[in-house]
Amino acid sequence: MENGAYKIVQNGCVLTPMNVVKDGVVLIKGSKILEVGSRSEVQAPDGVESINAQGNYIVPGFIDIHVHGSKGVDVLDSTPEALETMSSFFVTRGVTAFVGTMITAPPEMLLAGLENVRSVMHNGGSSGAELLGAHQEGPFLNPEQKGAHPEELLVLPAPEEYEPYLEYEDVMVIMTLAPEREGAPELIRILREKGIVAALGHSHGITRTLAPGIDAGINHAVHCFCNMSTLRRDKLKRV
Repeated sequence: MENGAYKIVQNGCVLTPMNVVKDGVVLIKGSKILEVGSRSEVQAPDGVESINAQGNYIVPGFIDIHVHGSKGVDVLDSTPEALETMSSFFVTRGVTAFVGTMITAPPEMLLAGLENVRSVMHNGGSSGAELLGAHQEGPFLNPEQKGAHPEELLVLPAPEEYEPYLEYEDVMVIMTLAPEREGAPELIRILREKGIVAALGHSHGITRTLAPGIDAGINHAVHCFCNMSTLRRDKLKRV
């Protein structure tokens, strides 16, 4: 959108954090939202470009923080074309930004994926949904809750294993790991110091085994109840 150009989105139902505005409108100038309200409350300038929502919902753009691929491509393809294909498709479905997620793979593939994300982000980004960075899911997961991750590639989070990935702290947004595994709390502390989200996922932990990781700074959880510990009893207490 041209800097300073007005647009108005109308004839829809606006969803806000506080309420639902029926017959709502959104007034935009350049890249900023100026007003949100009902048709009677928002006065559009003369000559404003109108976008007809056709009775649909008007909502903020979605941000997908855990997506591996789409339209036949995968983040681990490690090509600019793959990320552009994802970006172009997502924006047609209301996703305006995404974090490219990589499943557990050989280290050279994960590093190539991170390098590709860095290259795309540092060279103009994607043309559709904005690429926000990389989400590395694994290889520091619990084999007992491996799901689709290759068990033979899962490893303990030792410095020699994770330090190469931390060289990409400029583009790594999230790392998913099992906090109960040996060495995980130290990695979690490092991630948080670098501003990277440390996410609990593919974990078989319970309260007492997760506590050190939580204390170290775990601040997100990935697909709860899917390849995570189910309800179990620890010393006859529900955990």
